[in-house]
Amino acid sequence: MWFLKKNKKSQSIPDLLTCSMQSASSDCEKEEIPSISLETEAKHDNNKEEISLSSDPPEKPFFLMEWAKDIEPEELKRVQNALSLNQQLQENSAEDNNIVAQSESLIHPKCLRRDSFIKQPSLKHLFETRDSLSEEQILELSEDNALEKGRSLNQQGLKMATGGDYLHAIGIWIQAIQILVTFYGEFHSDVALIMNNMGIAYGKMNLYEEAKEMLQESLFVRKELYGQHHVSVAASLHSIGNLLLSFGDMKESLDAHLEAIAIRTRVLGPNHKEVAFSHNGIGHAYYDMKKYNEAYDEFAEALRISSIAGLPLDHHVIEDSRNGLEMLEELIS
Repeated sequence: MWFLKKNKKSQSIPDLLTCSMQSASSDCEKEEIPSISLETEAKHDNNKEEISLSSDPPEKPFFLMEWAKDIEPEELKRVQNALSLNQQLQENSAEDNNIVAQSESLIHPKCLRRDSFIKQPSLKHLFETRDSLSEEQILELSEDNALEKGRSLNQQGLKMATGGDYLHAIGIWIQAIQILVTFYGEFHSDVALIMNNMGIAYGKMNLYEEAKEMLQESLFVRKELYGQHHVSVAASLHSIGNLLLSFGDMKESLDAHLEAIAIRTRVLGPNHKEVAFSHNGIGHAYYDMKKYNEAYDEFAEALRISSIAGLPLDHHVIEDSRNGLEMLEELIS
């Protein structure tokens, strides 16, 4: 790795950030951190020097997740098109469906077995909780205002969740899902969005099984609606990767983040802020696996892309990546 080359002094963290914000023609280009390709992320180079440490790394806080907010209006048309396509696929034979599924797989070889992240939704239990709306309350709404009501409830839940009141947020989101499923069915973009938020909230409450179930169901719905290559699918995978890492499943976490970054790079380009988020998540996975070489590169790449993407210096991904680099510099010094 570049920061381990003999007789070569590593850049300090402030210098690294300054360098990444310079133009390509600046002197800093000579010390620029190399971009990490998907192939590099997918496998380890046995010829690279590994760091051997006798002590465990310091503990670090990590459960970074972004709350999903509004569905963009232009996505509604794409949802309808996706639903129409899914109906056509259901009419095909099982063999044809298998061929279509294989053709939709990402180039990344690890992505060929990602079905382990997916769970078909079973939301009946949400209609039977103490927070559930009665049938009469739901049917008071019309199809014209049900979507608006569901989104309004999602915003109320977000307000509570961002204030740390996860339990009440989940109760409100349950009501939103009830309304949306009643009028539009389980395979709706807003249903997937709210399930993703519920999964994050359950994770922050250390309710792993509940969190995993909701995030997997959200991923299933999004793949049905949008196909494999969509930023919403990547967002679900990112959330799943963070959840798995928080509960010690480092290998599966890495796989989820690798699939997410493959989608984001393909759809958004290599220098988008969401690609930086993925590099940060991959860095944490490598860190917990004690692969400090790879972790350093990922945090550095997250920092570089964050600067290119114009994220503010106090953004949590920049702060977190800098902290990761500082801890790793202490470990290898």
